[in-house]
Amino acid sequence: MHRQRELSPPQSAGELGWLEQHLLNDFQHGLPLVPRPFQVLAEKLGTTEQIVIETLARLQQRGYVSRVGAVFRANTIGASTLAAMAVPAA
Repeated sequence: MHRQRELSPPQSAGELGWLEQHLLNDFQHGLPLVPRPFQVLAEKLGTTEQIVIETLARLQQRGYVSRVGAVFRANTIGASTLAAMAVPAA
């Protein structure tokens, strides 16, 4: 069952702190492909991995980030899949 998430509208960008602004800027350009990507971001921003994770969670709760997850570009990796399902009418 698909559940629609209700996100509150973001507040103005002026309400974001330095870390939030820089984390959003770095985060939208992709995560480093390493075992601990949040630690790499933390080192770049002069903070801890835990603070980066907590800050991203708060940004998600406030509606600035809709999801944290991988985005695969099929044309870049050279493979793709098309899947279909037969679903009975409800």
